[in-house]
Amino acid sequence: MDALDVGHPYSYFHLLIGNVGIGKDQRSNYYALESGNGTVDLSSVSAVTNQTAFLVARFTFLNGADIVDLWVNPLPGQPLPATPDATKTDVDTGIPTDFDFGGSIRTVFDEIRFGNSWEAVSPVN
Repeated sequence: MDALDVGHPYSYFHLLIGNVGIGKDQRSNYYALESGNGTVDLSSVSAVTNQTAFLVARFTFLNGADIVDLWVNPLPGQPLPATPDATKTDVDTGIPTDFDFGGSIRTVFDEIRFGNSWEAVSPVN
């Protein structure tokens, strides 16, 4: 990964699902949920150059605005923590049909898992 301050004044990288970016915010060095309407819900966890992070996002689809929760570095194989690191409640994602990667710096996405439960996406070993 490039240095986090490449560009102006911050860089970004994210996985985009249903108009919600999941990753490092472009206005800070924190992991966040960002929507196409420009709203950002920051976690309190900073992204660090050359440090692997385990990000888990959960989409709860509702009539109208959906709920998107983000956990940063939850313990694999343990129950999902009750309190997420960030929550977004101001965007109707519809039914996502694809995903995309974006970034202003070189970033490695090691693995992506989709599932309908925490156990389906959290590595046990």
